[in-house]
Amino acid sequence: MDSERARCTVVTDDRPGDVSRVMGSRPIVGAAAVVLAVVAGGCGPRHVDRSVLLAGVQRVGQPQRVVDDREAARRGVQVHDEWLATIRSRALTARAERFPSPPAAVLRARLARAARRYGFVVRRADLRRPLQLAPDVTIESDDFVRASQALGAVIDAIDPARPAHTNSRAYEAVFVELVDDRGIPYAIAFNALRGRVEGGEWARAEALYPFAHG
Repeated sequence: MDSERARCTVVTDDRPGDVSRVMGSRPIVGAAAVVLAVVAGGCGPRHVDRSVLLAGVQRVGQPQRVVDDREAARRGVQVHDEWLATIRSRALTARAERFPSPPAAVLRARLARAARRYGFVVRRADLRRPLQLAPDVTIESDDFVRASQALGAVIDAIDPARPAHTNSRAYEAVFVELVDDRGIPYAIAFNALRGRVEGGEWARAEALYPFAHG
């Protein structure tokens, strides 16, 4: 595993000021610790059981359907684009609502703590600016089921509800994408809170959905 995966990147966006660098090239402490732990466990190729990624999704009245790597990559881009369109639209129609919008240093610290707790590596972390701030994060783990089921908790770690168990949050939206070591997405969870509360999820297999669903 390359330590570069513990770094945050800058996204080039077609809207000036829409994306802010979170950490530049400095590694996230928690994520770097995860990388070191993996390296310490032994060098050379690691066997990763990817069978759950090809277990398929089930829809009512339809046969189980496998989501291959190409479709997973395409759907990941589509879900992300739809989230971006949503938060940009809300920024135009619900401008009066205000969110505390903690700065990059706060997001950096929260991601480091979450990385240590849930055992993932941060591949990318950006702060979108539809109006105020919205974390947009990609994390990596090969513990596929455990990591995907922790996505809701990761969002809570990035943007904890205050008071607890409410929809009162500091950021107007959060997007967290889980990828494997090849960068292919396998689970996504997100929200958009400006104007009205909305959340969503996507996964390439039934066992990887972050939340219970019918």
